[in-house]
Amino acid sequence: MSFSFSQVNAIGRKMKEMMLDRDEESSGFRGLFSSHKSKQAYEPLKIRAADIDFLRAEVFLEDIYELGQVEISMDQLIALLYEDFIYKVRQTKDLRSIYLNVKKLKDELSFTNMFSQLVDVSDDHLVLHKRNTFNQPKLYMLEVRMHRRSALRGEVFLMDIRQFDPSLHLKLEELVSLLFLNMVERIRTGDQTKLVREILQHFSSR
Repeated sequence: MSFSFSQVNAIGRKMKEMMLDRDEESSGFRGLFSSHKSKQAYEPLKIRAADIDFLRAEVFLEDIYELGQVEISMDQLIALLYEDFIYKVRQTKDLRSIYLNVKKLKDELSFTNMFSQLVDVSDDHLVLHKRNTFNQPKLYMLEVRMHRRSALRGEVFLMDIRQFDPSLHLKLEELVSLLFLNMVERIRTGDQTKLVREILQHFSSR
């Protein structure tokens, strides 16, 4: 497969594991040098957004704590957004509708043309640097950890929706970034109270 759907490359890794498992079974060595431990691995995934978007999300997390006494990290928030999306993908009978929603998000929210402006974020804290550019958002990367199994589900979804548009080259990092940006847009446009209620309900049901 020539196109990798993320830096994690969960599909490629899974295919290698499957081939290795088949070789182990045929040779009788299954279990001696098994690759199954890698299935539990977490991989880094870089989320991209503007400085103001990360700041809005930080304030939003503080509001969640003040209103519900639930402390949530940025990693947990992003994981929740992604898990909710993947759940909808698994439940739907109309994959095309989800593809259209993702394409709409990409058209409206993507920072693809400005990713060269990125600055790293570590430990959920922004690393601010002065810029000489004007009227452009400062873009950052936040590195989160994603279970390889979860990454695989997302990559398979991205592979599936290419049936609707073979020219679509959307990677998992951009998909998760779009989910994050969509949430921030909901906060910006006044949907914050509903979002807080949804997130608190999620954690209280655990």
